[in-house]
Amino acid sequence: MGCGLVKLIWKLSIGLVASICGALMAEWLGIPLPWTLGPLLVIASLRLLSIPVSSARPLRNFGQWVIGISLGLYFTPEVVAVVSSHWFAMIAGLLLAFLLAVYGTALLHKTGQVDLKTAWFSSAIGGANEMAVLAERYGVRPDLVASAHTVRVIIVVLAIPFACQFFHISGFDSSVFVQKEFNVLGLLSIALLTFVGGLITHLLKIPNAWVIGPMVVAMSFTMNEIHFSRIPSELTLIAQLCIGWSLGDRFRPGFFNKAPRFLMCVALVSQRFRIKPL
Repeated sequence: MGCGLVKLIWKLSIGLVASICGALMAEWLGIPLPWTLGPLLVIASLRLLSIPVSSARPLRNFGQWVIGISLGLYFTPEVVAVVSSHWFAMIAGLLLAFLLAVYGTALLHKTGQVDLKTAWFSSAIGGANEMAVLAERYGVRPDLVASAHTVRVIIVVLAIPFACQFFHISGFDSSVFVQKEFNVLGLLSIALLTFVGGLITHLLKIPNAWVIGPMVVAMSFTMNEIHFSRIPSELTLIAQLCIGWSLGDRFRPGFFNKAPRFLMCVALVSQRFRIKPL
């Protein structure tokens, strides 16, 4: 057991160093979402080369927990009012995105030569980590799903900003709605409360429990103007690194036996469906 623990610590140490290097390199190169995509690409590359590297489920859960808190803290009364005033457009967009996901599933299933479950989780609404977690839960290859959403995110992030600039589209300044004060005691308090929320949703076996639970708890307080503390940007970057590290760890050497055709289909589908959310 001692030897196995030493090997695990060694693999985790390599994974941590590689993830940090990947994030810094991606940031230097100007890659979108550098603290997620950088570690993902580096760890995936090491995994495909059979280099001894590993991640751990608690790291992924930690990353989801922090992201869940951050999302919940956005739901101030002002944000809720803005969202409520656009409920019809949001529902219409949700229905349209669902229909496009169904269509994308059919295309990936037929052209990408994957099973329906894999095609669905690769096309459905959601982030790369959330969809990969669900894919793992339902017995689908998470590496294919993670890679599909990574390709989609890259395409969307590269295309949307230029499109918005070209058409002179701008939105609300989110900094107006986000709490700016940092308080150590407040951060510890919201961390404890959201941890309980995440633990409850985990015990109830709710999908992506460590995002949903903390987000709902943080949202409940923020909507009622009960403020604890903002999340330090450094902590958010660490959370993104943990998620990217976890996603990259799902890849295996046999991935490219099927991936080239599959990823080409994903890219073509993503080009058609750029209106899908990140």
